[in-house]
Amino acid sequence: MALPYYKHFCPSYHQKRLVEFGEWLCKEVVKAVPHPHLVLTTTKILRRYFIYDRKLLSELSRCAWATLEVYLKTCVPVRDGVPGGGAL
Repeated sequence: MALPYYKHFCPSYHQKRLVEFGEWLCKEVVKAVPHPHLVLTTTKILRRYFIYDRKLLSELSRCAWATLEVYLKTCVPVRDGVPGGGAL
């Protein structure tokens, strides 16, 4: 028994919706900014240590931020620039 294609099951319709959503997102939602978006991650092998001691994770985040801040202040040619960051 063949199942009919509904708009949320059809692969071609899904692809079309993804493209339309991406275009809308770029035009209407995301602002053009002159800086990159950075995401810092850890490898799976190291993650097991952070599960048992969450203080290590906050210390790692502080070290990563300090390193990134030094890099941005020395390499980016902006005098009054202040790096900003956030954590989820």
